Amino acid sequence: MPNITRDVWKILDRDLVLQKVLAMNVINVRALAKYLIKKENLAASIDSVISAIRRYKLKAPPNEETLVTLNLFREAKITTRNNMACVTIKKTHKTKVYLKNLLEKFNLSNDAIRIIKGETNIKLIVDQKNIEKIMIFFQEDVISVKENLSEISINLGYEIENTKGIIAKITNEIMLKGINISEFICSVPEVLVYVKKEDLLKAYETLFSLTN
Repeated sequence: MPNITRDVWKILDRDLVLQKVLAMNVINVRALAKYLIKKENLAASIDSVISAIRRYKLKAPPNEETLVTLNLFREAKITTRNNMACVTIKKTHKTKVYLKNLLEKFNLSNDAIRIIKGETNIKLIVDQKNIEKIMIFFQEDVISVKENLSEISINLGYEIENTKGIIAKITNEIMLKGINISEFICSVPEVLVYVKKEDLLKAYETLFSLTN
């Protein structure tokens, strides 16, 4: 499939309004092609975009569940934070004491610290400047350190607890842009996505487009 066809179909896939007017056959396809080229900055001729639109297979109308999901994204609040790091440590019998002592070193009003406890490991996501604080307590147990991460916080409200497809929608949109997710945390009402610093702008724009 040519790239321009794929790109146009992706745009139409995420725009229910355009799908509706195409299904009703009440929109000028040439005008729509011009609009998409300008809005999405498509490097393509108008004829190739028209061809892609005409070959687009309309899906079944969205059900109520899908509309609820999309409405949640339209109400989302998205913020970002740079210069984050993820430190993975082994969980040992000393971990609980060390974590308590570590937290005393942080100003919880200003310093970011996210703690994820698994069966064998613990991940600490912190401002990069605070890596040394962790090393004081856990240096012997550190498994890996990932630096130069950026955090994207998507606040979708408490309705996400009872809404299907939220996590899949976020991860799929980012994946389609060729961006790797380094870490992922769901803490209702927030979803936290961590990507490499150089991918932040593209990831942010991708998720922000869901609010339109």
